[in-house]
Amino acid sequence: MRQTVAESWSWLIGYSAVLKRLDEKAKRTSRSDLCKHAIDALLGWIVVSAVLGYRSSAAIDKEVRQVSGQLQLLISSLEKLIDWLMGNPAGLKLNKPLNHTLGHFFLYHIYLWRTYLTFLNPALEAGLVLLRWISLLGVSMQIALVVDFVAVFTLHIYCFHVYAASHRNTSGSNLIGHSLINDEKKHKSETSVLLDTDDEDDDAMSGKRSNYRTISRASSVAQLHPVSLTWENLSVFGRRQGSKERVQILRDITGGVSPGQLVALMGASGAGKTTLLNTLVQRNLKGLEVNGRVCVNGEEIGRAITSLSAYVQQDDLFIGTLTVREHLIFQATLRLPRSMSASAKRRRVDEVISELGLRKCQHTRIGIPGVCRGISGGETKRLAFASEILTNPSILFCDEPTTGLDSFMAESVVNVLRRLAHSGKTIVCTIHQPASEIYALFDRVYFLADGRSAFFGSNEDALDFFSNVGYQCPQDFNPADFLIHTLAILPNEEEECRQRVAAICDEYDRSEYALSVEKMVRETVSDGGASQLSSSPTDQPRYRASALLQFWTLLRRAMIDNWRNPRLARAKIMQKIIMGALLQFWTLLRRAMIDNWRNPRLARAKIMQKIIMGLFVGLLYLNTPDGQTGIANINGALFYLVSEFTYPALFGIMHFMPDDYPLIVREHHNGMYSVGAYYVSKALSYVPLFSVDGVILTAISYFMIGLRPTVDAFLLALLIGICIEQSSMACGVMLSTVAPSFPIAISIAGPFLTLISLTGGLYANVGMLPVYISWMQYVSWFRYGFEALAVNQWHAVENITCAIGDLTCLTSGDEVLASYSFDPAFLWRDIGLMAALAVAFYTIGFVGLAVRVYRSR
Repeated sequence: MRQTVAESWSWLIGYSAVLKRLDEKAKRTSRSDLCKHAIDALLGWIVVSAVLGYRSSAAIDKEVRQVSGQLQLLISSLEKLIDWLMGNPAGLKLNKPLNHTLGHFFLYHIYLWRTYLTFLNPALEAGLVLLRWISLLGVSMQIALVVDFVAVFTLHIYCFHVYAASHRNTSGSNLIGHSLINDEKKHKSETSVLLDTDDEDDDAMSGKRSNYRTISRASSVAQLHPVSLTWENLSVFGRRQGSKERVQILRDITGGVSPGQLVALMGASGAGKTTLLNTLVQRNLKGLEVNGRVCVNGEEIGRAITSLSAYVQQDDLFIGTLTVREHLIFQATLRLPRSMSASAKRRRVDEVISELGLRKCQHTRIGIPGVCRGISGGETKRLAFASEILTNPSILFCDEPTTGLDSFMAESVVNVLRRLAHSGKTIVCTIHQPASEIYALFDRVYFLADGRSAFFGSNEDALDFFSNVGYQCPQDFNPADFLIHTLAILPNEEEECRQRVAAICDEYDRSEYALSVEKMVRETVSDGGASQLSSSPTDQPRYRASALLQFWTLLRRAMIDNWRNPRLARAKIMQKIIMGALLQFWTLLRRAMIDNWRNPRLARAKIMQKIIMGLFVGLLYLNTPDGQTGIANINGALFYLVSEFTYPALFGIMHFMPDDYPLIVREHHNGMYSVGAYYVSKALSYVPLFSVDGVILTAISYFMIGLRPTVDAFLLALLIGICIEQSSMACGVMLSTVAPSFPIAISIAGPFLTLISLTGGLYANVGMLPVYISWMQYVSWFRYGFEALAVNQWHAVENITCAIGDLTCLTSGDEVLASYSFDPAFLWRDIGLMAALAVAFYTIGFVGLAVRVYRSR
């Protein structure tokens, strides 16, 4: 029995900082330990006195009662707010915009916060009283108490958000909470608590009311879940560039697409096609105000639409040095679930290659325009589709998929889309003036004009409708061209064109085509299930009570699980996070290394450049003597090496952001990887390249110049050169990420390099710089690199010959260093400071990139 009690106590103190501290105090009874306990208690008394002050118990109790009264007032206010939002007609009407702005969880379960504060109130009062007595146990015990409180509070918040996820369940991340709820139902017997909910709540918890909730890219790519996409009374407002004038871009439009349909959004320039597509896909909406509903299977899901859709944008962004198959394998590694094996991902890549007809070019490099040849334009567009359908999305959005292609390639691309649609996908694409053969391939066409719906239906019905309203398409005319021209707003004829467009749109709104579309949208919404916003006020109390029981059930279970095995739970969570980050990092690093090696602008060009410049520098300073006349030449050669390490590295890497930024934004917003994983892997991929070329330059020129011919001096010079080049590279990365454009980055880099080179030690003695400019030497790797190379060269030179008649004669290497205000003891400090500069530059660069990517959403 004693062994069991001891084991239980040992198990308990492993999960509580307070119990662990009590156990330590009980075991430490030596004289020195008692002194430490006394000091600890004294510090604890000081802390409590500082917090509570020298006030009487009555004064403290009065303050506690005041705080308690304020909390009670807040609880009462929350109760009134709940009753108003869920029982008053005005509150119910306000529910929708508030839910849209603040989130469903806050409004529908705000009473849970009320409940939490109700229990927090006496806990705070007890905590203040306990704090007075616990001072005798010392400041360490106070810290332990805070640690335990934070742990319990964090657990509460964790359970709170899991419960929120189970009810909202409208994003890919909320599937975790959904699975926990289902798991909770499987283990009712463990907790011995029944979730007393009605059928409606049970359906909401189990996910049976809508198909889209169970769709996720993290599930399986083998099964396609067909979904319907609808938009109802959609209006979008923006502002003119450089003006505060409010402009309506889309005007109360309604439409829908069923599974298996290929729908084309068509219209003249400025009709609103791209705005509608961006609204449907929930991207590029910065500065726009969107009213109306976009639903999947009848339910609004907001940004969660990205978890079951793919977006093929107009610009094809690839790493041109990769082959088609390599690109798809990297995409599959980053996009497909980590639970899939590598062989399963390769099989999925093979399926997509065959499906999109890319087998003949799978081992061909994609190509870089103007640099190296690659695949054709049609193959490039099919590769863009292949990248997006790897995850087998239910909805596919395409922005101008035929732009830049000839008629044959354009028709082949639309045929690919048609095959994908008929396999069960829902496909929406914008298209500009398609040929008549391509126009006939679309199942439905949606014409927009001046932000309004001009027609939605089949391509045959479109001709009939326009013919009925007085616009007959000639027999030998492309129907798409004719209809787009009819709906165009032409310059110098704007008033007449707008009247014509308004008349056509009014006729469509009254036509049977518009009524059939509205009927389809209503049926889809009703089939998908009514929103919880429409529940009557009389249903709310029962729902609220049921939700409260569910919350406490889930909280209890989570507390039991975390109490029994918290380390294992945290370890699993951290393992998933770490493994995901490592997978992203390793995949991106491999891709970047392949790109660097194959890119002719980088690897081979830089190596050839360093070989040529190494020979040139070596021949220029060939066998420089170390006499009085050779001191200036050797120092000039050393400073030139610093410059040669700096300028090619910095300017050569300043394309880091301009070239890759569009690809980073697209892939990051597609959920493929984090900005940190990309940044670290990309920066690290340049390290070997910008180290090997520096080694080549030093190896060729070092002995030709006649520098100190010892192995340790040569190896140290290699290390210094690498540090200089890495500092330069980090600065180039920083400038390319912080500057808004490449020309601005170049314009900043020039003056900056001039200033830090002037304070580098050759042109001006660093010990004699004016105070107002002397600080610049401390951010100059020219100064640290030149000093390190000079110390490496001159510190071991003990005798320098002097010619008769020399007015100033430096007789040793240390005197040479002193003449430049260099200190031989600062060699390793200089190397460390260059490394610190590189870290600082990289950190600033990462912040700049993260901010730019975040703001681009």
